[in-house]
Amino acid sequence: MKIKITILCSAMTVLAILMTTNTFAQNNKATLLVNKWYIHAYNIKNQGYPPSTKERHDFIHFKADKTFISKSEGMMEEGTYVVNKASGYIKLTDNNGESIKAFIVLIDNDTLILQYYSKELRDLEVVYKNSI
Repeated sequence: MKIKITILCSAMTVLAILMTTNTFAQNNKATLLVNKWYIHAYNIKNQGYPPSTKERHDFIHFKADKTFISKSEGMMEEGTYVVNKASGYIKLTDNNGESIKAFIVLIDNDTLILQYYSKELRDLEVVYKNSI
C-alpha cells in the first residue's frame, strides 16, 4: 500500500509541475508580446521574403493596456487586442470594429511570428523583430 501511495504522490507532483510550467509559459508569452515589433520578413510555404521598400518601417506595437498601434504601408491604425492563451492566438480589433485573428507561431525576446487567420493570408507567416 505504501508503494501505491508513493507512486500516486509522485504522479501528482509531476502533474502539478507540468501544469505550473504550462501556465508560466502562457503568461510569459503574453508578457513578451508587449513590445514594438517591426516587420522583418514574410514566410510563404517555408520560403522567406523581405518586406517591400514601403513596408520596411512597418510595425505593430502591443501595449500593456491591451491596445495596439500599427503602421502598414504608411497607414497608421489603432485598436485593442485580446490574447487567447488556450488557443494561442491574438484577436486584434481596430477602431472601426473590424477584427482579425493571428496565431502565435513563435515568440521569444527578439522574434514574433504570426500567422493571420484569413483566406487570403492562410499560407503567410509574418516575421517581426523587436528592432529594425
